[in-house]
Parts: sequence; structure tokens; C-alpha cells
Amino acid sequence: MKSYAIEKDNKYIASGEKAYISLVRDIAEIGGGFVTVLKTDIKKRTDGVSLFYMPYDRSFDVTYLQEMGREGSSWAAYSFKDISIPKDYMLGKLNPRVQDNTRGL
Repeated sequence: MKSYAIEKDNKYIASGEKAYISLVRDIAEIGGGFVTVLKTDIKKRTDGVSLFYMPYDRSFDVTYLQEMGREGSSWAAYSFKDISIPKDYMLGKLNPRVQDNTRGL
């Protein structure tokens, strides 16, 4: 996993990259963000990840992707560095088991 968040003061600082994310162009135009998984404990191999709402930021380095049959929905890969995420944007608990994060998918 190449995306992580480090707790600092009353926020998290996130860096990394994401791929095959839906609606990136739409969110860039009208505002919003993404529910994303970020590594929050690098000592844990498969656990140590947390869910966050991450607002779209104009500093994201976005590459729009195209594939047949996906014209109705924009999708992209993007990288980000040192994005500030308020602590209360964490969804659920800090470092739950992977199974807890994926329950309901």
C-alpha cells in the first residue's frame, strides 16, 4: 500500500497514490471528496489501515483514464503529498482489522 496518513496535532497528513477511482473529474468540477483507505500504522502488515473522507484538493496530480464502456463516468489515478485531513474525517476506528473496514462491501 502506497498511501498513508501520519497523525500530527489535531489532523492527519496524507501522502500516496490511488488508481481506478470513479468520478474524479466530476468531483474536481463540483466539489467533494473520496472515501479512501490509508495506512495509519506501518508496523502492522495487513492491518493498520483506517478509512477517511479525503476532500479533493487542487494539488492532486491527476491522470484521467479511458476504457471502452466507461464513458458515462470519469475515472482517474492520482497522487497526493502532504494533504491535511481533519481528525474527525476518519470514518470508524483507528487501525481496525481489514475485515472490519471491508464489511458491507
